Order: sequence, then structure tokens, then C-alpha cells
Amino acid sequence: MSVKTIIMQNFSKSFQLIFSRSLITSAIRTAVKSNKKKNQHTIVIVPPTHNDYNDVLKFMKKEYIPNEPTCKSLGITSCSILMDRILLNLSQGYSLIAKCKNTGNIMGVAINEKTSPWDADLVDKIAHSVQCPNLRKVLRFYAFLERAPNIFDKYKVHEVFEIANLGVAENSQNLGIATRLVKESKNIAASKGFSILRVDATSFYTARICEKLNMESILEIPYDSYLDADRQPVFKVPKPHTGVKVYIMKLGAKK
Repeated sequence: MSVKTIIMQNFSKSFQLIFSRSLITSAIRTAVKSNKKKNQHTIVIVPPTHNDYNDVLKFMKKEYIPNEPTCKSLGITSCSILMDRILLNLSQGYSLIAKCKNTGNIMGVAINEKTSPWDADLVDKIAHSVQCPNLRKVLRFYAFLERAPNIFDKYKVHEVFEIANLGVAENSQNLGIATRLVKESKNIAASKGFSILRVDATSFYTARICEKLNMESILEIPYDSYLDADRQPVFKVPKPHTGVKVYIMKLGAKK
């Protein structure tokens, strides 16, 4: 057998192997896309009812708060003050949940609220009253963050629609749930007459969704720039989360 024949045979075998791997990779990608599309049809985005509130709180305790970068940085897993804040926002009637049609399980949440110019002062008062030092730090940061963009004066509005908490269950990631929640929240905001939709993206992944939806970034606060009284960073957050970005979307009529 000639050297040329051996080379051609080896090339043929290599090509067949590469081609087979390519077919397998393509089949896997097609299956993933098909499964994702199928899962999207089994997920419904709905306003939570009073019967859902306990499940929403359980979701926030298990899936959201322990993984939210600022809370995770300071070891905050849950507390009554944060739960009360979530319940208060739920009672406003603007929030949404993503539910599985088959099981009824909550797969994602958008805790939405109407914010006013004096809300930051109220959060500061709550922070002053709490005993837990780390919770106090988080609440003070939230109050600072609420004021920092000066949205009410800048855009001449009295109320803003804010997606205060956006979260998806760990086992339901990469199904487009968070994006759907933001889109539906935008529709609610517009239908209720709000002119500004706001998202404070404390997570890299939330910021990525806001960018994808062409929201406008109006402020960025790197985590290592927010310092305590000793000039030390309050938050030590691992990558890819490097800071908070405040996004807005202009919707129309002023409120």
C-alpha cells in the first residue's frame, strides 16, 4: 500500500469522525432549542393572587435573596423586614410570577412597585431601626441607590414603575423567563400610565437582560466604590457582578 493511499484512508476516517461529531453537536443544539421552545409554552406569566403570596415568599427566601449579589455578599439569607417589603409591593398589584402550567410551581418573579420621591427617606428610617448591622448596610445602600439617579427631578415625574426584584429559580435558568417577566412588566407599566420604567440591576445577568431590551443605562455604581465609614468597600461581590446599573425605559404619558 502506497503512502498516498494510507494518507487518504486516514484523512477519510478523520473526516468521517469530524462529520459525525458535527452531526451530534447539531442534533444536541436542535434538541436544546426545541426543548426550550416547548418549555416556554408550558410557562405562564400571571399576576400573583393572594393564594400565591406564601409561595412567592418561599421562592424569595430560597431562590432570590441568598443569590442576590448584595445580600449574598453580606450573608443575608432572609429576614422579616425584607419579607414585609416584598408583601407590601405585592399588595400594590403590579407584580408578576412565572408559573409552570403542569405543576403550578413558581419558576420566576418580578416584584414590581410604584416608587415616589420620599421612598428613600422611608428606607433610611427602617435601616436606622434595625439591629442587624449587615441588614442595615443593605437597606442604607438601597436608600442611596434610590436617590442617586435623581429620576423624579430629571424626568419631571412624581411616580416611577420599578422592577424591584427580578429572579428565576436555579433549575429554570436559560428559558427566557426573566426577559418575559420584564416585557410583561413593561406592558403593565404602560397600561397604568407610567412614563418611566426603572430597573436597578444589582446582578450582571439582570443588566444583560436590560441591555438586550434596549433599556437606557443612566447610572453605574461599582461595588468597590461604595465605601463604609472606614473607607472600605461595603460589598465584596464575586465576578461577573461588578456593580449596580440603573436602567430606565421611557413609556409615554407622565404620571
